[in-house]
Amino acid sequence: MKHRILLVTVITSALISGCGLFTKTKPASEAATKPAQTQILAHGLADNADPVAQKIEFKTGISSVTVEKLAIQNQCTSKQGAAQITPKAPVEVYRVSCDDGRVFMAKCELRQCQTMLSK
Repeated sequence: MKHRILLVTVITSALISGCGLFTKTKPASEAATKPAQTQILAHGLADNADPVAQKIEFKTGISSVTVEKLAIQNQCTSKQGAAQITPKAPVEVYRVSCDDGRVFMAKCELRQCQTMLSK
């Protein structure tokens, strides 16, 4: 019985200490010498540039007219109209770029629309 406990203890400690062999961490001295900018780049951000917004293609949806009327009720007029920014589904999100620079957004669930954002 004592031999089994000893064997289990030895195997467990070998496994725990061996786990570090398979990770790809860099030594602390190497990470400390990198500038903060390079460390940020490793996480997917551009070097000191502002993040670029994703451009969404303008397309109308089933509830575009309803959202345009809702936008007008919230003092948001637009020459473009309401664009659907989510895929066609039971719940859809629409965006209206107001002529005064504000953004109006609405969520429509089964063609029942309500204001999400108006700023």
